[in-house]
Amino acid sequence: IAQVTMRVSEQELSVVAVPLFQEPGKLVLEQVGQATWAANLLTGFWIVGLTNAFNLIDGMDGEAGGVAVLSSLTFALMGLWSPLAPFSLTIAGACLAFLVFNWPNAKIYLWDSGSTFLGFALASIAAMVPLPTPHFLWVTAPMFVIAFPQVDAVLAMYRRARIGLSLFKGDHDHIHHRLQKIGLSVRKSLAVIYAVGLYCSITGLALYYTSNMKFALLVLVLTVSALCAFLAGIHFVQLRLAQQVSGYSQSMIQKYFKLQERLIYNPHDFSAVVFDMLPYYKELQQRGILIVDSFISAFSRIIEKRCPTAQIQMAGSYSLIILFSEKSRDAKTM
Repeated sequence: IAQVTMRVSEQELSVVAVPLFQEPGKLVLEQVGQATWAANLLTGFWIVGLTNAFNLIDGMDGEAGGVAVLSSLTFALMGLWSPLAPFSLTIAGACLAFLVFNWPNAKIYLWDSGSTFLGFALASIAAMVPLPTPHFLWVTAPMFVIAFPQVDAVLAMYRRARIGLSLFKGDHDHIHHRLQKIGLSVRKSLAVIYAVGLYCSITGLALYYTSNMKFALLVLVLTVSALCAFLAGIHFVQLRLAQQVSGYSQSMIQKYFKLQERLIYNPHDFSAVVFDMLPYYKELQQRGILIVDSFISAFSRIIEKRCPTAQIQMAGSYSLIILFSEKSRDAKTM
């Protein structure tokens, strides 16, 4: 007798529960005329995606909780006379209390269980917001309220697929990472993210409460353009800083290493090591001049400690030739 064991995660159970335990016709997609089976299927994908998107943005103190506060308050304004309003306000209040202790430097954290719950709760609310106009254009209103985690998740999947990484493998190139790479502190990065979240919430409310199709389309186009300009601006600044760091690399190496134009050695008693720093440098230069400076400084101290009599010469732009005598005991630890 073959026994088949099926393991169903809490996330899958909760996604199935949303369409099953709510009144027919309440889903946003059903309100615009979508068939019930299709609305349930697409809503399930939506909830799974946003649940994981909130988990992705939980990478900096105060980020996921602050975005959840803005989103839940906006959903409360959208569903003023529906049961969703008190539920949204409850989430906002809980997140505000949490932010007291999660504000930088944080004392407590959401971790996976907290961030996925927020994503699931907000996705479920967004999927059941009562639309004022039964038109597909108005479906974008609740989507824009939580646009920030969605955009970050889509960019993460595209970035990982483009370089051949697993879609589930973490990296350090999310929007909050990029903001810190261009020199913003955690608090300043939070201010930028909150401003973007507020902008998306205002856009969602503008779309929700307008009945003018042309105005809604204008708001939609302008907001998408602004978000694209924001992301392009971060990428441009990060690229310029990387180029600036690359220009400073030679002076940093000359600062910390005693470079020689010619290497003097005994052909019968010498060894040489070539350090190609390009693989490390490509990663480090994205993090700013201070990180690269710290890396080169630490590397020079290691070389000086292990082989104080070594001769060092620069080869190309990113390689160091270190020449030492075989009789040097310290050099054998290289």
